[in-house]
Amino acid sequence: MPELGTFAVTATLAPPSAAAPLDRLQAEGVATLLHRALSQAREAVGPDGSVITVMDRWVGTHPDGAMLAVVVTGSSAAFAEAAVRALVEHILTTSAPLEGWRLSETEVRVGASARSGR
Repeated sequence: MPELGTFAVTATLAPPSAAAPLDRLQAEGVATLLHRALSQAREAVGPDGSVITVMDRWVGTHPDGAMLAVVVTGSSAAFAEAAVRALVEHILTTSAPLEGWRLSETEVRVGASARSGR
């Protein structure tokens, strides 16, 4: 079994392009939906079948969208990023209030190094 590492994967989410900037109530609703969905996830599976364990999560919103950070353990940074990306995309496609939202960027951090994907 490969040695597991700890990774922080951040994601930037954008609302539908025609949407007006989020007001405080909308931002709070988006944050709540995302946090609840991420809190239910104990593990995530990437498109390549890699499994990561979700250790912690953080969600923040702003008028133009949302950011989230998910701390996971997994066998590699690439697997961690792929699994978190798949998890977030699943949340966006299964939560009706988030219809039209899109994942615009992810980045994974291991210690002081970073790798970003678009």
